[in-house]
Amino acid sequence: MFFNRKFLKEIDLAKKRGNIIHSDFKSFYIEMNKSNEEFLKDTYCKIILKIKSKKIGYTSLSVYQPGELFIDDLHIDDNHYENKGYGTEMLDTVKKIAEINKFNRIVGDLSEKDMDHMEKLNYFYSKEGFTVTYYEKQEGINIGRIELFLPKNR
Repeated sequence: MFFNRKFLKEIDLAKKRGNIIHSDFKSFYIEMNKSNEEFLKDTYCKIILKIKSKKIGYTSLSVYQPGELFIDDLHIDDNHYENKGYGTEMLDTVKKIAEINKFNRIVGDLSEKDMDHMEKLNYFYSKEGFTVTYYEKQEGINIGRIELFLPKNR
């Protein structure tokens, strides 16, 4: 596969900054928008998934409570890239970040905007070891939660 120089230079710069978390240089790479130390200080970061310099997805992470990594959003920008394993790669990256920083669990909320693809989300998170819980439907609030408890012996 041919890579343009801009893409290779971008990967090289990200590696030098220490922001590349995962890469399969044949197709894509995942980069944090800040260092791990900055993330822990600011308690917010974005993980960006790129293919040949084109951003195709992202995950937003926050720390609201000690020991808990919160997924604010996990999104693939284009339907063309869905069901190809990129969401799983991003979720694996989230798990690595949680493990490195010794978080006890990873959580996230399912909102009303997720209603049209709940079956797909349920399958995706369940296969990754998350418990998916649904609340009684009420207007304007979250309709469910995802949660993964991490092993204590790390």
